[in-house]
Amino acid sequence: ATDPRSGYYASFVGDFASEGLGSTVSVHRLNWTGEILWNYRDFDPPLWILGLRGGFRTTLSSERPGFSSRIPANFFWYLGGSIDLRGFPLQSLPSLGAMTAFYLDPEFRYADLSLFGIQPFVFCDLGILGTGSLMLDSPLLYSPGLGLRYKSPFGVFRTTLARGFPMSTPGGWNFYFSFGEEF
Repeated sequence: ATDPRSGYYASFVGDFASEGLGSTVSVHRLNWTGEILWNYRDFDPPLWILGLRGGFRTTLSSERPGFSSRIPANFFWYLGGSIDLRGFPLQSLPSLGAMTAFYLDPEFRYADLSLFGIQPFVFCDLGILGTGSLMLDSPLLYSPGLGLRYKSPFGVFRTTLARGFPMSTPGGWNFYFSFGEEF
């Protein structure tokens, strides 16, 4: 568990609110996420780790994002940050929130560099947003980048540098440093 090199994880979470039962609007929020790690070529000890993380999130309601929406802000979806699109600022896309979001984060990590146990990796995060329930209609967002992972005796340190595209979105170069976050 402290140094994952293979395995998978999947989760489904739903939040439900019905108008008249303590809520001003009927709205349902669904969130599917998962992660898979492969020991490429089954070397022992592993040499290359391929990781794939992704998620699909949607809010079911006749309401739409905007200043006049009766849906609470936490029922909308945002992308950006070290969990989904590392080339964009934390939860910056879109500014008013989306009804649907999808992301896929492939990562390729060199498992053990003899230099102090540092593990370099490359990735290219992909994401797309939608203004309607179960709909994806924004341009494809992507953020290629690279990073370093170090497993210390008291936890994992990760750092990434990525660039968000297309250029018309509020991306640019983003640097993330984390302690304890795994992938």
